[in-house]
Amino acid sequence: MAKICFITSGFSGIVNSSFEVIRRLEEEGHQVTYATLLDAREKVESQGFTYCSFPEWHKNPVAQVSGKKGIFSKFLATVSGYLYVNKRRAVGLERLGQSTYLKTLAAIRPDLVLIDIECHEYIFTTYASGLPLLLVSQWFNGKYAPSLPLITSNLRVNDGKERIEASWQKRRERFRASFRRKKLMTAGTDRRSLLLRYARQIGFPLQLLDYYDWPTPFTYSGLSILHFSDEALELPHEIPKNHHYLGPMVYEERKEKHKNIPDIRKKMARIYARKQRTNAKLIYCSVSTMSSGSGDFLKKVIEACKAEPGWILLIAMGGRPDESLQAELPDNTFIFPWLPQLEVLAHADCSLNHAGINTINECIAKEVPMVVYSGGQFDQNGCAVRMAYHQLGVMGDREKATPSVINCDISEVLNNPIYKNKVAAARKRSRSGLFQNRLVELVTAALKPGQTRPEHD
Repeated sequence: MAKICFITSGFSGIVNSSFEVIRRLEEEGHQVTYATLLDAREKVESQGFTYCSFPEWHKNPVAQVSGKKGIFSKFLATVSGYLYVNKRRAVGLERLGQSTYLKTLAAIRPDLVLIDIECHEYIFTTYASGLPLLLVSQWFNGKYAPSLPLITSNLRVNDGKERIEASWQKRRERFRASFRRKKLMTAGTDRRSLLLRYARQIGFPLQLLDYYDWPTPFTYSGLSILHFSDEALELPHEIPKNHHYLGPMVYEERKEKHKNIPDIRKKMARIYARKQRTNAKLIYCSVSTMSSGSGDFLKKVIEACKAEPGWILLIAMGGRPDESLQAELPDNTFIFPWLPQLEVLAHADCSLNHAGINTINECIAKEVPMVVYSGGQFDQNGCAVRMAYHQLGVMGDREKATPSVINCDISEVLNNPIYKNKVAAARKRSRSGLFQNRLVELVTAALKPGQTRPEHD
């Protein structure tokens, strides 16, 4: 069997979901070495997987020249940046860490490399080395397609082609201007410019890059992209040939690490017992680890649930405790700084979440219908639109929501069986042979001789 190197950013969401990829590959007999650009050694090794350290990931490889406030001071700082541009550029290219990565590849000698779509320098280097590679994405499709709303927008399919096209054009213009401004102000030592320079140096074909799709600063054409999502939950569009969907990737054997987990589980056991004794509905409200400033919205959620004796509201703060929420909590409301999400979802009747893709996938895995109030960050708007379109839940606007509206949304999901049925169907599909075998089939195909180079669209 093959040696596989698997590289991701190290952000919590993709690390948790990638464990399922490793499990399936190792189950097939492959030897997987997992590396993250942000340190995740303890988390990975606690699951029993092999971990490899990589150099520090510099999201901004060159520290920009700082100046005092004022137009003249900023001008002098910019001039200074140009005077020392060659030295700064050399430092930036070195901090991409690719010389160390090449040594790591030589030591591991993988037959295939799987790489997070955000780890651009590693994609460039792996491609130039001639090794077979597959890209992985935890998201739905962020590439332009006619009539497909931006994944970052809350536009729906029925909002019209002209409005959707206008939003894409506006995005392109905004990002084109932003990229030019950064390049001008940094003398071409911003991360995007350095990545492009590095790609040219090593012979990575720039025609494989898409410059204004999502996520920024690049997406890819031609290179195979494996999505940790279900194409049946996409909005209608022609899916690019290089995009492949593995279904929701949820590692249900995940071992949770938290200093207070024994105490948390004791408290949760009492809540589960109360739910069973009173036949109450458990509403699990989770705050994304990538969001902040949810306090006012959560107060509305608490108000929406407090007059419902048949509901138990459980709030997980994503590691961001808010003391103001703890004052005079209703009898049916419980707040925790952190909770083992997969365990809680196994008992939940409804998930009220901010539309993070990994929480959505875990809801599908546990057959929990959703009330989705997008946090408005990254792909959350697009995820919310997709869940509402396919009726795995209802979508609300947390800026406009009132306690009464939130109460109605939760009641709709609890009382209308269509949402539970749709989530159950999505879970059944994710466990079908179609998805269970697709990862192995794609890996097997990539390992065949002659499959190392992409086909251009």
